[in-house]
Amino acid sequence: MRLSIRLASTIAAASLLASTAGASETAMELVEAFQQTLPDTQTSASLTSAEVPLIGCPQDGQMGLREPPALPKAARLLIPGGTAQKLAYYTANPSGRGGVLGPRGWSCRAVSGSDGDVLYVTPPEAPANFDDPWMGPQIVRRFSEGGTSGRFAVARVIARVFPQARSFAEGVRDEGMDDANAYVFAPWPSDKIRHLAQDVVSYSTPAGQNGLGTDGEEPVSPLATQGLVFLIGDPAVEPSVRLLKIRLSGNDAALYPAIAAEMLAAWTPPETRGSPAPEPTTPGSTTAVALVNEFYGALERGDGRAASARVIAEKQASGPFTAQALTKFYGTLDEPLKLLSADEAGPMQVKVRYRYRTGRKPCNGEATVSLVQTSEGVRIERIRSASGC
Repeated sequence: MRLSIRLASTIAAASLLASTAGASETAMELVEAFQQTLPDTQTSASLTSAEVPLIGCPQDGQMGLREPPALPKAARLLIPGGTAQKLAYYTANPSGRGGVLGPRGWSCRAVSGSDGDVLYVTPPEAPANFDDPWMGPQIVRRFSEGGTSGRFAVARVIARVFPQARSFAEGVRDEGMDDANAYVFAPWPSDKIRHLAQDVVSYSTPAGQNGLGTDGEEPVSPLATQGLVFLIGDPAVEPSVRLLKIRLSGNDAALYPAIAAEMLAAWTPPETRGSPAPEPTTPGSTTAVALVNEFYGALERGDGRAASARVIAEKQASGPFTAQALTKFYGTLDEPLKLLSADEAGPMQVKVRYRYRTGRKPCNGEATVSLVQTSEGVRIERIRSASGC
């Protein structure tokens, strides 16, 4: 018997993170496609609504070590029946999103940098120092940003599983800044790859073998690794990658379908990213231009929390779009930011002009803001400055 996931209308209308907006039909089709890839030994009951503990994770990064965010005690999810008492949701994001399901009673820690961020979820027996190699059970959620130094990791993954973005990977390789042999345009020989959609892949790396589950690093784990890879953004223009790696043993191995299905159901399909937002989106944010005005209005006040909330979840947890980073910069300017104009520049694109001053040097800035439609409404995906400030 395979994993039984009943795609009833209530499931098509709600994401597995039921406290937020609903999952798209495409996302639920991914869950169904994922079901078909599972071996007969990985079985589970149909999905049901249940509460699991919500665990905040500390985060180390450019802003120093941050304490775990204050979160509600539980999140209501749609998960396979009978698994709620075994699972918890781990996240370093103050919104309670952007995390991963894992076995209850494990520990977590996030690390962020200019290249992206990574969330580690490990059992009690794992070393407290995340720099120490750990070959045992763990769950890793990694986001690599293609527009930063994270492009090297992005390009290496793209070369393996996303041929539609080959030109980007070749461009990064041809920079000559690392070993050209690291970019291999074919799957790892031992990996089992399934394309659930053009930009979503499930994979399994056998125990003791190199593959997506090991990133080609030594030593390799004696446990098999299963997971997902998501290609985010335009394949030809600085795409990013989200990689989920799951190593489980014993009875915990049966939790893999629930962990992966949650992330699939929260996926925003690419066809919704370049299209106009449906009406209404979220309260106060009915158009892309309106949301951009809200974002820059928050920056004018030095309110990083309000500004960050209007950015996609992947970028709220680390990097320059965190609440802390935005507040630290825009809240201490000698002359506060002033938005001069915000005009539609194309589907889900807004061109902005603004001014601020830090020290003696003023910034008369111009930028193009790219937005996407997510399950939570319209959100900012990227800001590309044309003025250098």
